[in-house]
Amino acid sequence: MISVSISVLIYTALALFGIFYLSKFVAFLYSSIKLRYFFPGPKTVSIFGHGLTDFGEEDLEKLESYVKQYPRMHRVVYGHMVRIVVACPELIALAYAEIPDKDRIFLDMFTPAFGNGLAFSSGEIWKRNRRLLTPLFHFKCLESFCEVFNKTGDHFVEVISTKINGNSFDFSKLARLATFEATMNSICSKDCDLQNNLENNPDQRSYLEMLDLLTAQSLIRFNNFLYIMSDTIYYMSKAGKDFLKNCKDMRNLMAKFIHERRALTTEEPREYNDLLDLIMKSRDEDGSGLSDEEMIDELSNFFVAGFETTTCGISFLMYCLCRHPEWQEKCREEIMEVLGDSETIAFEDINKFECLNMCLKESLRLYSPATLVQRIVDKPVQMDGYTLKKGTPIDIGIQSVHMNPTVWQEPSKFDPNRFSKENMEGKHPYSFIPFSAGARNCIGQHFALAEMKVLSIKLLRSYEFSLEPGYEMIRETTTVLTQKGGLSLIAKPIQS
Repeated sequence: MISVSISVLIYTALALFGIFYLSKFVAFLYSSIKLRYFFPGPKTVSIFGHGLTDFGEEDLEKLESYVKQYPRMHRVVYGHMVRIVVACPELIALAYAEIPDKDRIFLDMFTPAFGNGLAFSSGEIWKRNRRLLTPLFHFKCLESFCEVFNKTGDHFVEVISTKINGNSFDFSKLARLATFEATMNSICSKDCDLQNNLENNPDQRSYLEMLDLLTAQSLIRFNNFLYIMSDTIYYMSKAGKDFLKNCKDMRNLMAKFIHERRALTTEEPREYNDLLDLIMKSRDEDGSGLSDEEMIDELSNFFVAGFETTTCGISFLMYCLCRHPEWQEKCREEIMEVLGDSETIAFEDINKFECLNMCLKESLRLYSPATLVQRIVDKPVQMDGYTLKKGTPIDIGIQSVHMNPTVWQEPSKFDPNRFSKENMEGKHPYSFIPFSAGARNCIGQHFALAEMKVLSIKLLRSYEFSLEPGYEMIRETTTVLTQKGGLSLIAKPIQS
């Protein structure tokens, strides 16, 4: 009798479980069908939509072609999902103002790794922590990080000196290690030469390995419909359990950094003036700071955002300068003129490099680290004559607006002069948004730009770069936009 009752309970629970997820799927499907057939957009190629799968070169070219047909807004069908892409500056400004909430469908997948850090939180938690952490990236704080960037740049130059044998090397791989070193030393004052001695820094090496594993684990989940629709199903699987273990290991390492710092400051009180020091000292108006768990969240966010985006930025800048050597030479001449015999780039000098700044902005326009920002409509919004209902998924198209022919003339062309002061006068501020925009823009964008400029200056002053003969760059998207198979460059020393 008891066993029968237990069986009934189990079957009832399973039935309710199935009904819950079926109703969830039906509601999702109904909403998607309405958007698919009643909202303007390019013709789908099959019942599965536009055939977009991995945001690789082919997918990115499709998205860029869609904005030529529909330069304001349009729908894009990703298999079972339909999203509205906003692609012009005026509507992007409206979307940022009226649709503040990030779409949680993908963000929640990363909560075990990044918790409620700035990039993943919303509502009052985000507002409070954004207010608390904004002073960390004040220009006065960035001055102290400039010393770190200079040392990292010197290490980068040393590493490339071992590659000047006429053979090509993967620049993006070296850049990733350089930007990771700069991020690590800015956050934790580790003063590690990770580019030359990664093997002697086991914590840092382990963290890079864990991040690579996290990327691979994320792709497994993104390509499985059941894993996307149900956390329960995913976390019951081996893939989900492995993911949770990796996230725990990553967070334990962040906790270790915090505990080590506490022990050091107890034994020998002093100012470290790094991001960890500033995070630990941050206080609200009432004097309360971040809990250990919140500090782990923010450190995890800063580590990932702090070097993956800069790796992307500096790699694509070098690609563009190799494709257009006349601009590489202009940047080099400017560097020699501004620096003279000085070996150090001071923070106050960074904005003097106007040509480099224009080239960097143009490369970020063509190859933004993030191709889009996802939002979810939380209340009905009128946009361009359409009513977007609550629950409508929105993609603020960073790559779309950057490649929009109604915003940028000949958008596929590399033309740094677009960003001269004269040409930018009267340009809508949301025409160029590589670090997002609005209240939720990237808190560390000035940190990233300063780092990319210092590293680029160090490299261009020491070497002339060119592409490996026959090399063709193919874009792919992992955590950020990158070059599939790496970036094959050849370096030649500059004769002094």
